[in-house]
Amino acid sequence: MSTRAALLVLIAAALLNLGLNPALGATAPTSPVSWYSTGDSYSSGEGVPGNAGACAQTRGAWGPATAKLLSAEGWQVPKTVFTACTGHLVGDQYIARAGAAKGSLWDWAKEQGAPATPSIDVVTLSFGGNNIDFASVLTDCLNGLPGDWSKESLLFDDCDITENQLRARVEALTKPDALRFDTKSRGNRPEKVIGSLADFYILVAQRHLSERGRLVVMGYPRLFSPSNEWGLWQGTRCNGVTRGDANMLGRIAELLDTVIHSQVTKANKTLGVREKILYISALDLFGGREAARAGKLADRHELCGPGEDWLNGEIAPANHLANEGDEYMLARKESGFHPHEKGHAAEARQVAATLSSKGLISEALRGKETGRIAFTHPTWGPSHLITTLDGGPQGTARIYVVDAAGTIRWQHGIEGADEISPNDPGKDKTGHLFVNWNPGRYPGVIVLGPIANGMADYASLPDKDGRDYDTRFYSGASVDHEPDGVFEIDVEENSCKPDCAGGQKSTTTFAWKTGDYRAVSRTSALRELKVFLEAWRRADRPTMRKFASDTVINSFEGGDGRDSTYQPPPADCNYEVSWGQCEIVIDPHGQGGYGLIYGFVFDMPNGHLQVSEIKFEGDTA
Repeated sequence: MSTRAALLVLIAAALLNLGLNPALGATAPTSPVSWYSTGDSYSSGEGVPGNAGACAQTRGAWGPATAKLLSAEGWQVPKTVFTACTGHLVGDQYIARAGAAKGSLWDWAKEQGAPATPSIDVVTLSFGGNNIDFASVLTDCLNGLPGDWSKESLLFDDCDITENQLRARVEALTKPDALRFDTKSRGNRPEKVIGSLADFYILVAQRHLSERGRLVVMGYPRLFSPSNEWGLWQGTRCNGVTRGDANMLGRIAELLDTVIHSQVTKANKTLGVREKILYISALDLFGGREAARAGKLADRHELCGPGEDWLNGEIAPANHLANEGDEYMLARKESGFHPHEKGHAAEARQVAATLSSKGLISEALRGKETGRIAFTHPTWGPSHLITTLDGGPQGTARIYVVDAAGTIRWQHGIEGADEISPNDPGKDKTGHLFVNWNPGRYPGVIVLGPIANGMADYASLPDKDGRDYDTRFYSGASVDHEPDGVFEIDVEENSCKPDCAGGQKSTTTFAWKTGDYRAVSRTSALRELKVFLEAWRRADRPTMRKFASDTVINSFEGGDGRDSTYQPPPADCNYEVSWGQCEIVIDPHGQGGYGLIYGFVFDMPNGHLQVSEIKFEGDTA
């Protein structure tokens, strides 16, 4: 528990090794991750021992500390660009302060090697506290400079600003003209340079994030626990702030948390990418509403509460000398009321766990979703297979397997596709997943089987560049011939002799047997079809009502209304049969639509042809 005496304890100069790795479970990105941390004093590490320079920076701040934690878990973060600076506002990100040696924060980032193009994978920041002038408000509530306790009143609240005035400042962050982000538009398209906090997040995401990148926004904690949780020894004040003022500032902190969260949600909706921007609530992390709702007061880490403080209180005057080893350093009064090393470590753990769980956007969806299949993977648990198409015709088709946490576990891309979507139904009784796709001429079937170490594809996946699309089940369709809930795959083949238009067509059926799809004989069904056609050619309609023991003609329709008077074709017809999914088309003259066209809707239970419908499709020219 921090007391006023404890706050005068000397501040350590060395950077603290956090050493508090979260339980990170998702697969790390396979390529190097570019990282940029910016923001105000709550991101620079103002309250962490060892902060240095005019910006009060330390690598123990939550942004760089998160990169360190993730690096220990297998993320490749070769460099962290770091420009967070105490006292800075939203506009300082792109607008240089008068007399600033480093220009804007982004100018400083470029000096450190940040790329000019939108190619940064992780951007972390906190902004907004200085835009509502919170530091001046807090100084006013202390009724004097921090450390000057002679002016403190024991009886009355000291904040001159009212709660309504503060609420108006916070709510103004949502207005379309609230903030100036830049002095001019940049890039090939106009950008909004004046707007709300949400507009600022959108601008940062569009200017800097790679396709797979995420922006992480950290909120602000409540500084003081509610006064009804203070110990009796606290008296009327917590670190110089009265009970009434502390409670009022707590309500403003809750409002600020709600506003920033809502602005992140609004920005994500505008960007059209799910969780391109992630919000981390420092208010809840430090205790706040979650601990209060759960009744876990020991988990509250604001000042003067029942748990361990994660924030500095009122800091000693600037002329107080602290001895750390052989070095003397001045304690910064500005470091008061900021998270110290334990607060930043907790924030880093939370951000690392969130990024590790959700991964980067590139390992989520790209392109327009065309469908999904829900299934349970033996290793990844409840998951979805999702198909997307980017561009087209001849666009990029993708298949993703996403687990319940939104992490992409498996993916495959196909260049040069016109269509891709799940079959209907998308899976059969074996648990296999069926996807239909078309590179522009004939459709094909992709079969994927969930297995312990990934997804089996049974040689049905086309290569990624789309050149080798003639895969095992290309020019095929999934059907349930039995029907028993287990799909077979009918693949049409064409001899293309003398050419493909006049080539001999045949169909091979693949059925699931002993761990793979294997060709099965359909000669009996084909023989029955030929017998049926010959019987139809020779006989009149009444004698065609029954065919073999399990074949029934249920209907016969003439497209021109001649149902009862239509006669079979002449005896000298030449029949060509082409196969499709549950349909056979007969061209009596073999002229591709010139002549009488008949369609048979059929099924083949137990390998026997069963005709359920015949349709008259056309007439002689």
